[in-house]
Amino acid sequence: MERSKTINTISKTGLVERKSRVTEVTATPVVTKILKGIKNTREDMKNLKYDEDQFKKDLDAEINGAEVILDEKGHVIATWLYNDTHRFDMETFKEEHPQMYEDYLKTSRERRLTLKK
Repeated sequence: MERSKTINTISKTGLVERKSRVTEVTATPVVTKILKGIKNTREDMKNLKYDEDQFKKDLDAEINGAEVILDEKGHVIATWLYNDTHRFDMETFKEEHPQMYEDYLKTSRERRLTLKK
């Protein structure tokens, strides 16, 4: 059964209160199975990321910081290069130019799935 209810939310600034309508539905066995699959997949991904990080630590220890790895014939089989990135410092900009920040602030909407159990 699906039903709708109204909830109150406060903006990040704490100044604006708005009302949102949300719909609720009772989970069917199919929905429960899908949610369990998502939960298991997220856990698998977390474990795989941990494994990858461990392998990288082991590799780094074995290659002593080298950036290029060659096979026995001298062919490149992997590179591990440093990469500099440049990112906009939004927090500093917001502090130093609050009005400009607000003028260019763009609100987008996305859905985030949060598993409670």
